[in-house]
Amino acid sequence: MATQARSDPAAPGRVKLQFPASLQVTYQGERPDNVYVARMAIARRNAALDAASRQWNTAKPGTGVGRLPYQEVQEVSQLRLLGPEAVILPNGYLSNPLSLMVDGYWAFEKVGEALPLDYVPTPVN
Repeated sequence: MATQARSDPAAPGRVKLQFPASLQVTYQGERPDNVYVARMAIARRNAALDAASRQWNTAKPGTGVGRLPYQEVQEVSQLRLLGPEAVILPNGYLSNPLSLMVDGYWAFEKVGEALPLDYVPTPVN
């Protein structure tokens, strides 16, 4: 199956997503949030230290990790369908939030920015 994003003729404004396995999206139109960049730097450093610690068992005494090469952090997200398709409503929300697993930058952003569909802000006096 090819990746498809098509309008639903039965419900105008809705879009159905269908793709095999997973889909990776890289957005290059802005710089990632500084908190995300810091978290990615820590995760990369920890992964490098874990890999180095596995090699230290056979390394000569006095061997160190050294300086890690710079890797630019991009807004990369991974999507995985948990059913046959995911339907996006005209307001941008999923009709079934459990139909799509999101990881990476979109997961980082959505945790802090998503609100329930029925959210109504309380007036400030």
